[in-house]
Amino acid sequence: MKKIIPILASAAILLTLTACNGNNDKTPSGNNSSTQINNSSQTSEPSSTVGNDSSTDTIEDSQVGGDVSDPQDIKPEIKSNGEFKYFYDDALNGIVIAGYEGEPTDIVIPDTIEDKPVVKIGDSAFEQDFSNNTGIKSIKIPDTVTIIGIQAFYNCAGITSIDIPDGVTTIDNAAFCGCESLKSIEIPDGVTTLGNSVFQSCTSLTSVKLPAGITVIERETFMSCTSLESVDVPDGVTSIGNFAFRGCVSLTDLKLPDSVTEIIGCNDLYTFELCKK
Repeated sequence: MKKIIPILASAAILLTLTACNGNNDKTPSGNNSSTQINNSSQTSEPSSTVGNDSSTDTIEDSQVGGDVSDPQDIKPEIKSNGEFKYFYDDALNGIVIAGYEGEPTDIVIPDTIEDKPVVKIGDSAFEQDFSNNTGIKSIKIPDTVTIIGIQAFYNCAGITSIDIPDGVTTIDNAAFCGCESLKSIEIPDGVTTLGNSVFQSCTSLTSVKLPAGITVIERETFMSCTSLESVDVPDGVTSIGNFAFRGCVSLTDLKLPDSVTEIIGCNDLYTFELCKK
């Protein structure tokens, strides 16, 4: 047993260096939301019953021999107003921010574009390159936004604070992963979905207020948050995912409610591995 423990510790340190992997377990929900809805409707084959007039009508209506587009090939039209890239999402009835072309300093996202509400920060919309990731200093998100997509602010190492509006209900995988200068963040209670790796490698983060509406702390949520000192887990949380607090070397206080019935990876010491304090 004494030989096994050092081996596990060495493997753990190597895993800590792994970059955020926010695309696991979930299908990206940014630019493809309308595509996913189209996939739910399947075209049935026309009836081949001989002598049935309705089969003839079916063949004519389906235009046999013509080109049939695969719904997965249908992509939204990306537009630009010179500052933001965006598209209209039918399912969300609003604008999704798809990218940014302006000066990367203090960014104010508008609440409307083309007289339509901005409802989502799309997948990787403000993702930064590893070679130049300190430009964005602050982000103001409008009250109209309800979803922050996968890796929306990935590797935005210069951001020190973000105000999340009360209307947000979903913060998807790795949304703030790699925001190394982010010191504190308050998540509104309206958030019911908090994806995996959301704050992974936010090395300056010291405190977090988690929303009352979540029931799961997903895997790797706070992994490698080396400055995180305390977290209050709200009542109603039932499960804490694997590696959720791994590498939180400054964590001294963690309060778990009675509702927690499962700590995944606890038997392997992975969930709280390297939480030496």
